[in-house]
Amino acid sequence: MREYGRRLGVLGVVVVANLLLAGLIAAVAVIVSGALGTIAIEIADAVMIVGASVGAMAIRTFWQGLRASGRAQESISSARTEPPPDMAADAGRRRPSVALTTRQVAAFLLSTELFGELDQATVNMLAERTLVRVADKGTTIFAQDEQGDEMFVLAEGAVKLVVRSPRGEVVELARHVPPAAFGEVALVDSGPRSATAEAIDRSTLLVITRDELLWLLRFDPGVVDAVFKSLGGIVRRADRLVADLVFLDMQGRVARRLLELADAGKREGRRLRTGRLTQTDLANMVGGSRQSVNLALRTLEQLGSIRTVGQTIELLDPDDLRRRAGMTP
Repeated sequence: MREYGRRLGVLGVVVVANLLLAGLIAAVAVIVSGALGTIAIEIADAVMIVGASVGAMAIRTFWQGLRASGRAQESISSARTEPPPDMAADAGRRRPSVALTTRQVAAFLLSTELFGELDQATVNMLAERTLVRVADKGTTIFAQDEQGDEMFVLAEGAVKLVVRSPRGEVVELARHVPPAAFGEVALVDSGPRSATAEAIDRSTLLVITRDELLWLLRFDPGVVDAVFKSLGGIVRRADRLVADLVFLDMQGRVARRLLELADAGKREGRRLRTGRLTQTDLANMVGGSRQSVNLALRTLEQLGSIRTVGQTIELLDPDDLRRRAGMTP
């Protein structure tokens, strides 16, 4: 029964994600065209009304499943826009925490999928308006349920996105390393943050406001495509989580996550190895208890597939892990 509740809860989140993504696409279409008229707006409103009512039922089911297992997934919403402001008045309130030149900021922006297609003149203009902050290890960058008007590009360090239930249970949705953009959903939505972002290591962040991103959505169709890809990635992660919970055992889920973590941090000429990782972290990622993850890791180590090296895990037989994760070796 606990397993059923967990799977049903995650399935509810996927319903929310897919419905609200549809509303978001309709709303962003209005932003891009600037003049689709009342028909497009009514379509977006209708989609969001359906998404809100179905989403309410799905979220209720989701939290019921979360109480049974302590696991959740992220959801997304729809968009609105307003013209870019003069940010000079804001500069004194939010001073950069570290010195980076405009050229360096522009280079970081161009290295991301979200801003990589911008022309040099546009990215330079955006870089001049981009703030820079440093988040120490363990710092909360933004919190679940708070209003959000900024997104972030990770220039250095590592950041995780987590969801917490009312009872304090935690699930990790994603772990980002440079170059990664995150927090963009809240910029095209008037709702609260759907997750909490925490610095795993001391991290350097480029800060882009809602007004700047929405200006870019109007200005450059390439950014619109990149935002769609990013939002689509959120839905794909939710869909894959459902598939993993249904079709993979604990060893398979642990194997898949280790492959993803090691691939994100791989270096040329070296064996695949994860970054620093605790068993609690891994349990939060795969929807299991620390004890069940510990057992899966010990079994994989006995089979010669992995090796624990301090707080990291080295992948000795990636092909075996791929087979266990249901992936093509």
